[in-house]
Amino acid sequence: MEPIIDYIDNLSPIESYDEFGNLLSSNATSSLEKEDILAYFDPIIEAMKSFSLGIYQWCIVDFADQKLFEIGGMMEEMTGKPYDYWKGLPADKYVAELAYPEHIPYWMSYVEYVYSYILTSPKKTFRPHIYLKMKNKDGIYRNVVMQILDWKFESDGGVRYCLCQVTDISHLEVDYMPQLAILILNGKERKLLKSLPTQVEPQLIELAQLTKREMDVIKLLAGGLTSKLIADRLNISKNTVENHRQRLLRKTNSFTSSELVAYAINHSLI
Repeated sequence: MEPIIDYIDNLSPIESYDEFGNLLSSNATSSLEKEDILAYFDPIIEAMKSFSLGIYQWCIVDFADQKLFEIGGMMEEMTGKPYDYWKGLPADKYVAELAYPEHIPYWMSYVEYVYSYILTSPKKTFRPHIYLKMKNKDGIYRNVVMQILDWKFESDGGVRYCLCQVTDISHLEVDYMPQLAILILNGKERKLLKSLPTQVEPQLIELAQLTKREMDVIKLLAGGLTSKLIADRLNISKNTVENHRQRLLRKTNSFTSSELVAYAINHSLI
């Protein structure tokens, strides 16, 4: 049975993290029942190993405190940073660091819509998916799907915790990004709610001003050469190469050579 397809036509991007946080926290219950939250979601977390479409990470989001309550999966393989870095991080910091900047206002709008939908449709079975681009461990944006898999209703009818999974789907072609899709399974009803197609225009970004020598260094870094090999190739000292590399890191707001190379690739510098 083919699902009925309907479009959500009243979604507007949310431009401010503060506005987004206030919308969520104002609806989130502050009550906390004496129950092990991780144990509550554990059966689905364990099942991810079987149904995941690719490498994935998961997080339990605390909408009242706006933090990543717990995380797991292939976090370091997905992001290049370990468990301790992400655990307890404010949700907006997580999004700002990983998500494609032009997609973030739409992502916030979609999450707010899904959260409101959860609160107003407690008896329906539905599966929300959000498609967007996020950085991989090398700092390169690729397609992912964020699935909101489960949520926990408290005794007051509110929801504080949601379980989300982010999966790398760079091997799949997605027509429109960012986009929200909600598959509703209610008895014999099969309905697919989708956000209207979004054409995101890349914003003008002020690129770092790099010298010719810095461009030479970054191209050789992208080729996998070490500082010593770059020094030999350019006929300069290894210390000079390191000085160029440190300046490049500062100019591009990068932390590692991999992020530096990813910056150059994402901005068509090489």
